[in-house]
Amino acid sequence: MAAADLEVITTAVARALERFARPGQSLGADTDIMADLEIDSVTVLDVIMELEDEFDISVPLELIPKVRTIGDLAAQIAALRAGEA
Repeated sequence: MAAADLEVITTAVARALERFARPGQSLGADTDIMADLEIDSVTVLDVIMELEDEFDISVPLELIPKVRTIGDLAAQIAALRAGEA
């Protein structure tokens, strides 16, 4: 997978989550989705469903506990798109 692809996916994940950011809070690959954005697991699942539609993938439920940061989620999406997950 090209680094550019991962960057595009990371940007898309951050964009999907920016509505939960506090004013002035910047989101990056190391942003902890639940802790830094103070959202619950149900909201995370809603965002993942949006991203599944955007990238035409299906994120298996067993992968979700492995996702902590925006970068983690982007990497999982990239792996699924490449058929590696």
